[in-house]
Parts: sequence; structure tokens; C-alpha cells
Amino acid sequence: MSSESEKTVQGFLFETQSDYENAKKEYEVVTYLKANTDFSNVKVIYKLYEKLLEKDTFQTVIGYKFLSEIREQILESNEEFERILKPVPVKKSNVVSKKKKKKRVNPEVEGKYKLLYENMKEKRTRTKIVNFFLIGIILAMIVITFTSNHASTEKLETALQNKYSTWQDELNQKEKQLDQREAQLNKQSSEKN
Repeated sequence: MSSESEKTVQGFLFETQSDYENAKKEYEVVTYLKANTDFSNVKVIYKLYEKLLEKDTFQTVIGYKFLSEIREQILESNEEFERILKPVPVKKSNVVSKKKKKKRVNPEVEGKYKLLYENMKEKRTRTKIVNFFLIGIILAMIVITFTSNHASTEKLETALQNKYSTWQDELNQKEKQLDQREAQLNKQSSEKN
């Protein structure tokens, strides 16, 4: 507990020794300014405020608190200052740091998204399998086309030509037979007449 009281300035507890030292220096500056400045004169306070902002004098909560008090006093005395009065700039590194809390996600939402993720992962796996299967079929067709003998198609073509030529020969023979028969019938009919 004694270490905590050692790093306390105006009720603010500082985590590091350097922050504590800076706050202590700023407290001394604030004490000096309060003792040596006429806070009843708004113009003097306004000039002091502007100069402190311009020089970026304060870096800790002690200084920011003092600047905020001066600002409030200026605004209370004359509301027209609000248009021209600059706000107190607080640097990100000087904001009181809190330990980052891990954001807790609603278990229902987390479960829902986890389920969706698993479903999408499963669908993607199935799609990849189907794609590889189709690519395999296409490759097999290409290989068969280029490696197959064209002899089988030539054999079929030759067989068809042979079949048609035999049909043609048979038709020619039958036509000759019909012509001979017709000639005989014509002869017989001419002899009878």
C-alpha cells in the first residue's frame, strides 16, 4: 500500500514511475500558475489557456484537469468564447489505459457462425471432389481420343461399304434375272399371239 501512495498525485494513481514524475512536475506547474495568476481577469486566463495549449505543456491527467477547469471558467464568464476557444487536446498515449478485455461473443451467435463455417467447409470439400472427378473424366476422354486406333472406325466403314457393295451386286443380279424373265414372258406372249 505504501507503493500506491508513493505514485499518487491529487487522487490519481499512476502505473509507472515516469508517469508519476511527469504528473508531479505538472502539479508543481499548476500550483505555481494558480498562485501567480489573476483568475478574476478573463483575458489573462484566456491568454494563459492559449499559451499552455500552444506549448503543449501538459501531458498527464493533472494538467488536463487544470486546462479543463480554466476552460470552464472562461466559458462561464463569457459564452462567446465557445466559438473561438480550442478544446483540450488529449493524446492517445496519455489516456488512462485499461487492460484490454477480450470481447465475449454471444455463444448462440458463435455457434451459429461455427456451424455455417463447418457447412461451407464441407460443401467446399464436396465441390472439390466433384471437380476432380469431372476433370478426370475429361482427361480420360481426351486420352482415349488421341490413343485409340482409328482402325476400328475404318473397319466399320469398310464393313459398311462391303455390305452395300454386296447389296448392289445382289440387286444387279436380281435385276438381270427379272430382265431375263420379262424377256421370256414377252417371247411366250408373242408366240401365243
